[in-house]
Amino acid sequence: MNNLTIIANKHRTDKGTEWFEKHSYTEIYQSYIPENNPCALLEIGIYHGDSIRMWKEYNSKIDLYVIDNNPKSLDTFDHNLCKKIFLADQGDRENLKDIVLEIGEGLLDFVVDDGSHQMAHHHISLAALLPCVRSGGTYFIEDLHTCDSYEEEIRTTTILQNFIKTNKFSSRFLKPNENEYISNSIASVEFFNSNKLVKIVKK
Repeated sequence: MNNLTIIANKHRTDKGTEWFEKHSYTEIYQSYIPENNPCALLEIGIYHGDSIRMWKEYNSKIDLYVIDNNPKSLDTFDHNLCKKIFLADQGDRENLKDIVLEIGEGLLDFVVDDGSHQMAHHHISLAALLPCVRSGGTYFIEDLHTCDSYEEEIRTTTILQNFIKTNKFSSRFLKPNENEYISNSIASVEFFNSNKLVKIVKK
């Protein structure tokens, strides 16, 4: 068990191995997210703030950015832990455009999408927020197995698996220029934990 997992279990987040769904994502994250070096991470969806406390204890030098659409969730943790907090809907392009302008392009090392788990929102957020990620940075999407639609052609897993084969990202939830942008911006895609978690690396 790695250090991030121990901290996750302490803060009772399901990203660890002991609480709720016990996803074990921290066993993957520790291989990519540094424990000591400065970095910037944006998390979409924070529920009770458990993962915010986890990230900050794991790496005190991390700059945390948060997006959540529930004001009550934003009242569950110390805001001083974060660089910036956004009350926004991850499926709203205009909301996300404002966030991109405020964060700036190429600033983030990591994005963790643990938001609505709706596939349209996965795709819209990826198209909108990927400009904020630096070249070589990583965009994670969690809980791909819990999405609310089972139409195979629109599942995020299916679309990304097709990308691996064709180098084309094609979502009917996106505009042609958004699909083209994502297609041209992804360096690699890798799945973990029985396809529950995906790691997307930006060119």
